[in-house]
Order: sequence, then structure tokens, then C-alpha cells
Amino acid sequence: MNHSLIAAALVAASTPVFAEIDPIVITYESSRLGLNDRQTAQSIDVITREKFEKAGATSLQQALLLVPGLSFALPSSRNNKGDIRFNGAHQKQILVMVDGVPQTDGRNGYPDMAVFNLSNVESIEVIRGNASAQFGSGAVGGVVLIKTLDATSTTTELSMSLGSFGTQSARLFKSSVKESGDTLFVSISGERSDGFDVKTTGNGDADGYKDRGAVMKLGTAFDSGYLQLGLSANQGETEYDDGENEFKNTVVSASFDTSAWRATHSFSSSLKKAVDNNSQTYRLKQHQTEAVYNVAANQIIGVNVLFEDTKDSTLSNDKTSRTSALFGESLFQTDAVNIHVAGRAVTSNSWGQYQVGTVSISRRDGRFSPFINFGNSFRAPTAVDVYGYDGNADSDLLDAVDIPAAADLSPEKGKDLEAGVKIDNGNFQARFSLRGSRLNNAISSGYTGSTFGGVTYSGAAATNVDGTTEIYGFNADLTHRGDFATNRLSVTRSVRTENNTAKTFFPEYTVLAQTQFSLQDLSLNGSLRHESKRTQAYSKVDTFTVADFSASKPITSDVDISLSITNAFDREYLYDNSFNAPRRATTLAAKVRF
Repeated sequence: MNHSLIAAALVAASTPVFAEIDPIVITYESSRLGLNDRQTAQSIDVITREKFEKAGATSLQQALLLVPGLSFALPSSRNNKGDIRFNGAHQKQILVMVDGVPQTDGRNGYPDMAVFNLSNVESIEVIRGNASAQFGSGAVGGVVLIKTLDATSTTTELSMSLGSFGTQSARLFKSSVKESGDTLFVSISGERSDGFDVKTTGNGDADGYKDRGAVMKLGTAFDSGYLQLGLSANQGETEYDDGENEFKNTVVSASFDTSAWRATHSFSSSLKKAVDNNSQTYRLKQHQTEAVYNVAANQIIGVNVLFEDTKDSTLSNDKTSRTSALFGESLFQTDAVNIHVAGRAVTSNSWGQYQVGTVSISRRDGRFSPFINFGNSFRAPTAVDVYGYDGNADSDLLDAVDIPAAADLSPEKGKDLEAGVKIDNGNFQARFSLRGSRLNNAISSGYTGSTFGGVTYSGAAATNVDGTTEIYGFNADLTHRGDFATNRLSVTRSVRTENNTAKTFFPEYTVLAQTQFSLQDLSLNGSLRHESKRTQAYSKVDTFTVADFSASKPITSDVDISLSITNAFDREYLYDNSFNAPRRATTLAAKVRF
């Protein structure tokens, strides 16, 4: 039995019930203590499979847009990377993990979201705010934790969908759970799309994508615990203008759970080949071992060892890195307050040692709970920063198009503070907060003797910038749950400055309105997303608003159908440096269980 579930049960048993609505239990992915949203003041959104399916999401990017304050650097689709940004943090300051494995493209230090297939995702948890003490480097502005499907019952399911631009997908999975506790999960999926021309000044072709993959998990129960072995793989292509990116991802994992501890080991290999860019190859291989011990119901300690290898990439000059971390997390409860504490001590062969910690304090009575979160954070240099980038694949770092290896690099260090109040009055819940963070010695790398994006770079090597980055703003989130409808309204304001210069490539305001109606067996969903204007590296993006709608209904006890419309009112809602955002699209899906 998963020790996080045991911890969750112990915590729940000691916590008084103070509202009609049950608390949201945060899974092992984002809280190894099995906390619920009343025991920590961190801003955590849990997007279950049921939620993103009812919302009509057909890609990971669309599912993530259900999170308040989240946006993408470029229009979000399977045709381009979809770099995540929220609360004023850019993609390098947001950590993405799949089943506990950090994700990246082996080049820039952040993942290409276009290579992830939503069909085998069970849940997505997003922590908005510093989570470095819990998850390590890169979680300066937040973390996205993706959990894939497991065997939870004995069933076989086939799902298919057809959509605009020749988009088709299918998935078949078998889940088996025996009385002995042995489990089996097997899934095969495929997806393709003709796409549309994402660059209006391009060659007029349709930029589509392909993705096929498989997942297998086998678990067996022993008297002493539960062992699970896993294998997942997917590969495909994404097209862009005249070029094509090929990708291939593989993960092999093993975990053993008891009531007292959990041990995991995983090997992952992610490969991306940019056919249109001198056939450059970005590959990252990772070995990760982690062990977590439950000291008490509300306290854990653990150790994590991560070995990263980018030797097969065209950019890394055969470099590797080794990182070890000792971490811990505790929940202290008095009659009046919850105190959630996390800490992490890290050492790396590339950038030395660093320690971080966070503290979350909130009033225990959830009806009206003031809270405060504060701590420090860090981000390690990326492969590009440390080892340079061979821009034209000529085996040197001396040309004008190359990024040279950085000198005198150290981790980006930050401090952050968030204060606010949570209100939980039965059917009505709200969270209001003010937040601010300061980052010192921001990591920088540049092109030697060249001009890129209107900025001229010079010098023999990239070094730390001796300056500060400040991010501040507010969040307001209101939710009302009725007998037949759930409504949510969120408003986020973010401002970012670097060395006292405002950076406007983030939307200053994002507004997200969501509603879900249930009429007998019919579920109706709608969302309205508004982003204020911003200036990107090469162009200006005007204010825009996008409306999405979906409906789902069970035809029989074993058959469900759904219809979703993305960008219902505008055919092309955003124009950015000749990029079109995803156009209006309709998707019809069916799910059959047998």
C-alpha cells in the first residue's frame, strides 16, 4: 500500500471537519505527506483526468490552461513548444516533472511541451510559487507535476476522437487489479493531425504532428510492501514551416512502497532532432534514485541522486552532471495554526552546494484563514549556460552564431514572500494573496559578437549578470459549488523587472472564468480566458480573449461521448510575429468500456 495514502489517512483522522465541502487531498506527486489544501497555504491546483476530459482538452497545453494565471510564450498547440509562464516566471524557472522525473529537451533547461501526449495522463498538479525546497532546481516560480495512469480497477477501455484539421486519436488500455493486490496496466495510443500553417508568411503548408506510444506497468504485492515496474515510450514528429522536429522519449522505472518508506529508481532518455536546424540533436539521459522515509505521520526525510548525461547532443561537448540532495518536509499543528516546513540541501559537481527552505503558516480554522508563505529558491545553470552551444554544428564555440561556455557561473538565488487569506464557507471558497520575489545573479548567456532579436551580444564568454530580477503581483481566486453548477473566477496580476527595467513579455493580467453545469447526465463546460497585451522578444501581442466550450454525456453505462469547441468565437485570435495561434477547432470523442 502506498505510504503516502497511509500518511494522508493519519493526517485526515487528526484534522477537524469544518466545512461542508470535502478538502482536496493533494497526491504524493506534490506532497509526500499526503496533505490536503487546508493544511498547507501553498497555491496548488489539481487537474484530474475527469476535469480535463470534461473541459474538452485534447493536448497537455489545453489542460494546463485550466490553471489560473498560466500562459504560454507562443501560441499553444502541438505544433510548437508551448513554453509555460505564470505569475511572472519564465519557462526556465518552472520545473516540469512526469512521474517524478525532471523534464527537459537537453538544450535549454526546460521541456518541449509538444512532445507530451495527454492520453495517458491521470492528473496534473501545479504549484504556483517557489517549490525549490520540495523539488529542487528550476522550481523557482512553480512546478508542474504530471502523473500517468495506473491500474485502479479491472476494465478495458477504448477511446477515439476526430477533429478539425484532420486530427485523429485513439487509445486502448487494459487495467487489471486482482484480490491478491497484483496489478497490470497496458496502454497503446496514437495521434496525428494535418495541422494548419502556423506561420502566415511561410510556404502555405499545413504544419501537423504525429505521436504514438505505449505504457506498461506491472505491480505485485508482498507481505512487506508493493513493487511496481514501469515502461513507457512515445515518439513522433512535429512540423513547423519548412522544418520538422523528431522526438523519442523512453522511461524505465521501479518503485517499492511500504507503510514506512518508498524507494524509486528511473532511467529516462529524451531525444529531439531538429531536421531544419543543421540536423542538431538534443538528447538527455537521466538516472534518478530516490528514497523517502516516514519519520512520523506528518514528517518525512529523503535523499535524491540525479545523474544527467547530454553527451549525445550536438551542443554539450560530452558533459555530464551529478546532483545529490537531502530533503525533508514536516507539518506541525497547534490548536490555532498549521505550519508546513520543507528544506533541501543540494550538492552538484557542476555548480557546488546550496541550501533552500520554505515555511507556510496558516490559521487552522479553514473558514477564514490568513496565511503567509516565505522561503528561498535556486536554479542551476542549464547545459547551454555551462557548456555552450554549437549553433552551426561545426564542433566549436567560436563562431558568431555560437553561445560560448559560461565562466564564473553559480546558481540563481531567490527569496520570495506571499501573504493573503483563504475563505472556506461551505459552497464558497476563495483565496486572495499578494506576492513578491527577488532573484540575484540571474544566469545569462549570449551570442558572441552577433545581433539577435535586436540586441547585440559581445564578449568571449557568458557570465552571471550582477543584478536583480523582481517579480510581484496578486492573485484572486473565487469558487462557488452549487447543486447543479460549479463556477470559478480567477484574476492574476504580474509585473517583472530586470535591473529596474520592466519586462513586458508576460501578460500583466490574466483572467480565467470557468463554469460547469450538470443537467441529469449531461455535463456542460465553458471557459473564458483573457490575457492583456505584452511585448515579446521580436513583436507585440495585443490583448485577446478566448472562449472554449464542451459537452459530455454517457449514452449507456459503458459508452460516453463528448464534443468540444476550442476558440469558439475567433478563427485566428492572436497574431504574433507572423504566428497564428491555434484556430477554431471542433473535436468529437467517444469512450467505450468493456
